[in-house]
Amino acid sequence: MIPRFLEENNPAEREQGIKMGLRLLASCDALWAFGDRISEGMRREIAEAEKLDIPIIYQEWSEEMCISTPII
Repeated sequence: MIPRFLEENNPAEREQGIKMGLRLLASCDALWAFGDRISEGMRREIAEAEKLDIPIIYQEWSEEMCISTPII
């Protein structure tokens, strides 16, 4: 969602996106972490979820999880 209007390769915009995500996280019931590689942004989200006592669900990524139609 956020990458649609922020440039991931711009460090300042990436930081803005991470901060927005952390604010959104506060209203979530759970945090889902997909894949076997945890990025720095994911680490920050996981740490924030732990701080807020939000359950974290770790899930392996599989091709079956891919959505074949775009979400608009």
